[in-house]
Amino acid sequence: MSALSHVSNKVVKSYKKGKGLVRKLYRGLLQRKRYLAYREKFPVDRNIVLLESQHGRSLDGNVYAVLAELCKNSAYDDFTVYVSAEPENCKKFRRLLKENGMARAKLLRRGTYAYFKVLATAGYLVNDNTFIYCFIKRPDQVYLNTWHGTPLKTLGRQSKAENFSIGNAQKTFLDADYVVYPNVFTMERMIADYMVDNIGKFTPLLCGYPRNTVFFDRTAGDALKEKYGLTGKTAYAYLPTWRGTIGNVSSEEQDARLLAYFKELDGKLSDAQVLYVKMHTVSASNISLDGFSHIRPFPAEETYAFLNAMDGLITDYSSVFFDFAITGKKIILFPYDLEEYEAERGFYFPLSELPFPQVRTTEELCREMNCDKQYDDKAFLQKFCAYDGPDATEKLCRHVF
Repeated sequence: MSALSHVSNKVVKSYKKGKGLVRKLYRGLLQRKRYLAYREKFPVDRNIVLLESQHGRSLDGNVYAVLAELCKNSAYDDFTVYVSAEPENCKKFRRLLKENGMARAKLLRRGTYAYFKVLATAGYLVNDNTFIYCFIKRPDQVYLNTWHGTPLKTLGRQSKAENFSIGNAQKTFLDADYVVYPNVFTMERMIADYMVDNIGKFTPLLCGYPRNTVFFDRTAGDALKEKYGLTGKTAYAYLPTWRGTIGNVSSEEQDARLLAYFKELDGKLSDAQVLYVKMHTVSASNISLDGFSHIRPFPAEETYAFLNAMDGLITDYSSVFFDFAITGKKIILFPYDLEEYEAERGFYFPLSELPFPQVRTTEELCREMNCDKQYDDKAFLQKFCAYDGPDATEKLCRHVF
């Protein structure tokens, strides 16, 4: 190929990419305009509920637990329940709903006219993150925000990397009628660091996280172990958090680093050990676990439901360890990039204050996976998990709906 042809091809690709971006922007403007029209034209319907998790990228955690309660408790049979999904997730979400007895929930492709109409008219809104920036809550709408974890990493104005981009999160808390906090620490940090103290009109709800309810059902966990042939084996889950900042997620470097660790670890694990890996929703990871003998991807189960079947958890800075601690099972921290991550993101308190063992190499990790839990986490549980219980989701839904 000549140099001229090469340049021409690059120009054509750039033109097509630019044309696609302009078309997407124009379509988005039309959709948002339609959303405003829906707000003006249609009344709020108090029998409609819209639930959204991680901008439609996920159907997990707190939102999933609330959705299950709405779909399975006959007290809410009069509600029409919608779940938002990014287009590429619709098939996966539909299967998850059907297999778990929630087929009556209707999927909405996020960003469509139908989505904006429901967003504008639903009597109840549930989110674990933020809605699209053009969202304007109407006075007759009831908005429950569950958020998505106790923070170890700094948030809001305290965040070293993202304190300039907290506007939509602040708006979320100012819009909300209820915000769920799993402990006093989370409540105090989020209210202060998103700077909504004295101006937010929401009711703070100190209560157990809905997603943690499943950890009180040991029978369900045992059933999943049997389903996946894990009886008699030791199964660990590895859930690392994502690297980078919003709008600049650095997944390639993390993927390469983890693949190297997995290759080392796979040869060290025995046939009686299994490690299940689930990358963070935000990370857009392309890691393939094909070819490993002892390392597998998470199956098509809700994340916390499958965690309930695990014998232990490995993570780094993810809030999942605050939740999993309720099980009493072993937690191992693998902060392989501690210094660089802390310098970029910042922590509310040093990892050294946590009771869990910390490792930096695969040799140390394998050694911890082969020994019993040897730490005392009573003080940790009292501080961060005091409100959790088997009926937390039921109580929350009864209060809000």
